[in-house]
Amino acid sequence: MFSVRCLVLLFSLALSAPAAPATNASAHAIAFTNGDALLGRLQSINPQGILVWRHPDAAAPITFAPGSATEVRFHDAVQPATLLSNRCLVKLTNLDELEGGLRSLDERELVLETVYAGTLHIPRSRVQTILPLSERLATVFSGPDGLEGWTIGKVNAAVGEAGQWRYLNGAFYAREAASVARDVKLPEATSIEFDLEWRGMLNVAVALYTDYLHPVSLRAKEDEPDFGGFYSLQINSQLVNLLYVNKREPLRQLGQAIVPALAQKNRARIAIKCSRNAPQVSLLVDGVIVRQWVDTEGFGAEGTGIRLVHQGQGTVRLSDLRVTEWDGRFEEAAPIRTDGNNDLLVLVNSDKVLADLKEIRAGGVILVASGNPLNVPLNRVTQIELAGGKQVRDGTAKHAVRAWFAQRGSLTFTLDKWDAEGAVATSPNFGRAVFNPKVFSRLEFNIGP
Repeated sequence: MFSVRCLVLLFSLALSAPAAPATNASAHAIAFTNGDALLGRLQSINPQGILVWRHPDAAAPITFAPGSATEVRFHDAVQPATLLSNRCLVKLTNLDELEGGLRSLDERELVLETVYAGTLHIPRSRVQTILPLSERLATVFSGPDGLEGWTIGKVNAAVGEAGQWRYLNGAFYAREAASVARDVKLPEATSIEFDLEWRGMLNVAVALYTDYLHPVSLRAKEDEPDFGGFYSLQINSQLVNLLYVNKREPLRQLGQAIVPALAQKNRARIAIKCSRNAPQVSLLVDGVIVRQWVDTEGFGAEGTGIRLVHQGQGTVRLSDLRVTEWDGRFEEAAPIRTDGNNDLLVLVNSDKVLADLKEIRAGGVILVASGNPLNVPLNRVTQIELAGGKQVRDGTAKHAVRAWFAQRGSLTFTLDKWDAEGAVATSPNFGRAVFNPKVFSRLEFNIGP
């Protein structure tokens, strides 16, 4: 095997490389079962699972045996811009998630129109949850794609030496205490999401709605240059904590929450939802609401920027940062169990209806509740839980692959072929389909059951 101790996925080595953007020839990164990693570009995967890789310093393509790779990351993944009617997030019984326009649902199947694989036919028995999505909201920031436009600040480290965030291939890295900030012009209600990976202790603080782009020492904030009030969301391996910070006032604790899941993993999707009018801040970890804070004294933050501070314990990688407007809805609703016989609908007014859902067609939900037929517009529904369907994670099939979308969600399937023309995949969830490979940000191999 061509073996290089490279830097993208190995945190301890990633920070020693020059912070240069990825070229087209090195827009991908592959990790191997022996711990090696390599930059380059995935050219193809054949039906036997042989992976062909291009490297800018190699005269010819490099082939890797089936089972030798654990992961490929695509730093040039794209988010489809096409809008579809009746846009929904569909969660399957094997925990897969995919987004598309809901064309119909009947007693046999769900038909989903997608911009990345055409029309998919999914057996109803394999659908667990349907989450109707609001109209796509404006994106305020998407990246990172470099350090330009960001303010690098020096942290007074309590532990170890201070350093700085570095940029490489679509991600920020830090292994010492470091701060980076940007005025992204946060709207009145916003959603801030990013992927966070770490080695060692997790200890990161996110300043929300700040007007000051340098780190603030909370122990001696009175000695800092003048700054307006902001919220500091502190996330570590044991718990999360929200503070209101204002130079002219004592620190105000808004509350803590213990998050055992963070101590049991080293990767998570973090989502922070904020609303000035509510006034509230909510935190979701991997789609699950961890804590919602309401500031009873009113929303006191005075800026429109964000600041990301690594406290210097362990090594951190932050990527896929998206800041968008927020409509106040939590699309990542956790499953609500039905009574086993009836389907369950959650309406926009939070009412819950147990019913026999007959079909969804032309934006209308046709159901029978307490013997009475009803027709409910899909845009009046926030969540649908279908009866039946045992939740289980697939992955026992030979050559099973988990592909993560650049936007949200993932799919598990047998990969028949991958090349520039498309990713040919087979799954009991959708049969055989050809996907646009550019919509995926990550492939995981050897995933096991």
